[in-house]
Amino acid sequence: MGKWKRSQAYADYIGFILTLNEGVKGKKLTFEYRVSEAIEKLVALLNTLDRWIDETPPVDQPSRFGNKAYRTWYAKLDEEAENLVATVVPTHLAAAVPEVAVYLKESVGNSTRIDYGTGHEAAFAAFLC
Repeated sequence: MGKWKRSQAYADYIGFILTLNEGVKGKKLTFEYRVSEAIEKLVALLNTLDRWIDETPPVDQPSRFGNKAYRTWYAKLDEEAENLVATVVPTHLAAAVPEVAVYLKESVGNSTRIDYGTGHEAAFAAFLC
């Protein structure tokens, strides 16, 4: 853990989170702002994931835990993650697509346990960073 905390990656990650925090302080939800091309691409990616939810109806099951249809949705993400990420990563950083795709997949929960926790949230922040 100490090695991670002394790394440039850690400094970049924490700096990113702190910058996001500062960027929203004092802003109302109705705040008008310019949306960059990068953000438009990211929103399109997230809209695709949302559309897949609509295309993957819940399974009728007796379990009180996560719905097993999530595994079907996740399988699609697992298959398409690199293609989705390639649409948002700048061309000169294309070599990073496979690694960034892992952060996207890790950010949506665990398909075996059908659960979601703080590690997944951290992976989403890393994906955005």
